[in-house]
Amino acid sequence: PLFANLDEFPFPARDLMPVDKYIMPFFGSEPFVTVIPSRGCPFQCTFCRAGMVWGENARHRSPDNICDEIEDVISKYGIRNVVMMSDTLTLKMDWIMALSKRIIDRNIQIKWIGNSRVDTISLELLKSMKQSGCQLLSFGMESGNQQILDASKKHINLKQTVQGIKWAKEAGIITFGYFIVGLPGETWDTIKESIAFAKEADPDYVNFHV
Repeated sequence: PLFANLDEFPFPARDLMPVDKYIMPFFGSEPFVTVIPSRGCPFQCTFCRAGMVWGENARHRSPDNICDEIEDVISKYGIRNVVMMSDTLTLKMDWIMALSKRIIDRNIQIKWIGNSRVDTISLELLKSMKQSGCQLLSFGMESGNQQILDASKKHINLKQTVQGIKWAKEAGIITFGYFIVGLPGETWDTIKESIAFAKEADPDYVNFHV
């Protein structure tokens, strides 16, 4: 059975890794670490492996436990760039709000990025996340064709995506949109719809996966 209380796990043995060697463009030339705040995803998107890997029951670490790990990284390695590796970081809005406020209350000075969904955010939440150090959020936009989204069991609509990107930009968060080319029902016309929708929704970056 999957462990219910993730706070019981020790922090990763980062001393076994050359943590100062890992960089990505969004943090410039500075190193970053990954932190796993939660495991599991209840959504049934047909193209995703998250539920099979981590289970459909989402389990979240406590905000203080996550903050303890981040402070441990800062203390040992001086690294203040964090990738929050949850499949849907904003799945429980009250939890991510609590985490954001805890980072602020403990005066933890970091820059962090994560994955989200356009139907699990609000402008108020995004502003709090930004205040806690959130620099970028990735959204699974997947397709600009509603029928393909529905067939993939994504359970979002195009209006929600446009609104979500708009809110994130208003909060000062960089937006990254992921699209998938080749989902069931895809044609050259629906690919063109996705390209047009990417331009309409206007995230700062896009990635088209095949």
